[in-house]
Amino acid sequence: MFESKKCLKRALQYYALNEDFEICVTRSSMTRYEAGCKDPKCKFQIRAVKMEGGNYWIVQIFEEDHSCTIDALHNHYSQASAWLIGEMLSPKLAVSGRSLKPKEIMTDMQVEHGLALNYTKAWKAKEHAENNVFGPPDLSYQLLPAYCHELKRVNPVDNVNFNVKDGEKDGLVNLSEKTCTCKEFQNDLLPCSHALAAIRFCKKKFVDFCSDFYKTSTWLESYSGLIFPVGHPSEWNTPAEVRSEVVLPPEWRAQAGRPRKMRVPSAGEHGSKIRYCTICKKSGHNRQNCPNPPADHQVNIPDPQTVPPPPPPQRRKCKSCKQEGHNIRTCPTRPYDNLTDPNNDVE
Repeated sequence: MFESKKCLKRALQYYALNEDFEICVTRSSMTRYEAGCKDPKCKFQIRAVKMEGGNYWIVQIFEEDHSCTIDALHNHYSQASAWLIGEMLSPKLAVSGRSLKPKEIMTDMQVEHGLALNYTKAWKAKEHAENNVFGPPDLSYQLLPAYCHELKRVNPVDNVNFNVKDGEKDGLVNLSEKTCTCKEFQNDLLPCSHALAAIRFCKKKFVDFCSDFYKTSTWLESYSGLIFPVGHPSEWNTPAEVRSEVVLPPEWRAQAGRPRKMRVPSAGEHGSKIRYCTICKKSGHNRQNCPNPPADHQVNIPDPQTVPPPPPPQRRKCKSCKQEGHNIRTCPTRPYDNLTDPNNDVE
């Protein structure tokens, strides 16, 4: 007895695959199913009918003896459809949880059942097995929004610590408690660089993690109340015990040195005075490096090609022998007694 006609056909195909023969359906209707062997001379026969008042099918005739030769039918079983192979692969896929490759399916069917499958049938069998185990892809995509919602509900992001990588200054951020290991988030009450990265990852607003002290609404609320004027001091009604209190100014001591007259500039503040060149009256340079000086400030530099070369230095000669390299005092040809003559021109 079988629950449906589909279960009957699947069981018959399993039986034919294990016994290594092919079946031939002779009659198939809403209430009857008959099949036999592919060889018309074979005595194998099965007949099943649908029970009245239900969906169950019962086998009436089952002749399991074969009188045919199966040598020609071996390895070429036409009833081994992709659907049947997918049903056979479903238990293996459910246990391993790993998607099978078509090459692996072809090898397993060849070794276990002696079936020679092509790549197309192996791929279709793989898809059928995955649909049986994991469900069709359309159903999986339909469950994706509900799955994401349930995942956020069970694991809220606010209770997660974010480990932000920042080179040598990594930070562990907790957005629910507004803390970070760098201590800037707690001290400044403003998100630090690590917290900003975590907030951006969660796709939330930065303002929600800032303290209320920095918000305009808090400033407006501070001045929302009325402040009444106190009037002139002559109109004050002051009690005697208050008038008797003496309040002196705080003690102050002048610092040593001349007091500073110019204001100390703040960090990052630049001077507002712009200096101009006294020649061209433009900013960005001074008169020493002015790119366009007037004619009266330019220096006439002669062209090196028009300047004649300097004359060679004149070498003096001895007045006694007219030779170069010495003078009359050291002349080797002059007698030594003439050195004291006042008429000699000694250099």
